[in-house]
Parts: sequence; structure tokens; C-alpha cells
Amino acid sequence: MTSAGRKPLPPGQALTERVEIRMTPKQRAKLDRLAGPTKTPADWLRDRIDSAREPAKPAAPAPLAFKRLPT
Repeated sequence: MTSAGRKPLPPGQALTERVEIRMTPKQRAKLDRLAGPTKTPADWLRDRIDSAREPAKPAAPAPLAFKRLPT
């Protein structure tokens, strides 16, 4: 007897999180065009995220200067 469930994820995707994105039909159509005929939109998006550079870390704040009050 075979199981009629979802196919198992590929080994690299076993520990993935599901993310839902709301978009207009026009945005979804563009996503499909960007992904092209050889990739699913999810695969295309994962590739884009993996190849993107990390944002620059913000500079450390300057130390506070304290003014000595007269006593």
C-alpha cells in the first residue's frame, strides 16, 4: 500500500521554514516570469536570497561625552 501524502523534501530542504507572502496577481505573474520556465518561483527566490550580500553592520555608536559639573 502506498502513502498518498506529500513527497518528501530534498535533503537540503529538510529543515526549512514555510514563509507566506501576500502579493497582487500582477506581482505573482511577474514572479513567475522572473523565475522562468526551468525553476519554480520558490526555487528562484531561494537562489536570489542565497546569492545576495548581507547588509552592512551599523557602525558602533560614539561614546557619550560627559561634562563635569562644577561642585
